Amino acid sequence: MVLKHLCFAIGALIALSACQPAADDNAPPPPPPLEPVGEAALDQQTETTPEILAAQSSSDNAATEQTANIDWAAAAADFAEQTGGDDPVVSIASTDSTPPPVPILLPSGGPVSVATDGSGPRFKQTADGYYAVYPYENYDVIVNGTNEIIGARPEGPRDESLKFTATAAGAQVSLSRYGADYLVEFECYEINPATGTCIEEADAIAVAESLVIRGTR
Repeated sequence: MVLKHLCFAIGALIALSACQPAADDNAPPPPPPLEPVGEAALDQQTETTPEILAAQSSSDNAATEQTANIDWAAAAADFAEQTGGDDPVVSIASTDSTPPPVPILLPSGGPVSVATDGSGPRFKQTADGYYAVYPYENYDVIVNGTNEIIGARPEGPRDESLKFTATAAGAQVSLSRYGADYLVEFECYEINPATGTCIEEADAIAVAESLVIRGTR
């Protein structure tokens, strides 16, 4: 009886081994296990040197480190041709011992008269230029002048055409004169619901076209 059971067990093991799939000699080998990256390898991948940091900083600041070449001779010639006039900002600007690094352009008139409620024009000199605020009837006119160069400038003469842009606060007109960049901003006191602004493009262009040189080195 014991011999009979033993023969039966051996037969079952032989049958089970016959059902196992044969190994595929052409199967690709399993991928090697991933090796942990040590701190030394990470430090090598992120290595920085003072020279690399200096080069990166120089590249990041290249756009704002440049200053424009101002044509002071042309500015002086145009200033000499001005007949003057009673401009309240000129006396404010002339109180600074060092003139701004750009020729001073200010409005000589416009489609709307300057407010007469006692809030007169204001002038402020900055490191890269200046800005002047003129309170008009429906908006403030802010003239900004700068000698900073943002981005690359193309070779040859500068484009001195006026460029109008509508903004959420009103509008602005950009232009270049004597190698410097100027921005005339219009900040509305109230927005006209019908037009979505307080100044039309033609009026903004007229104010920008009225800019005259009021100071130079």
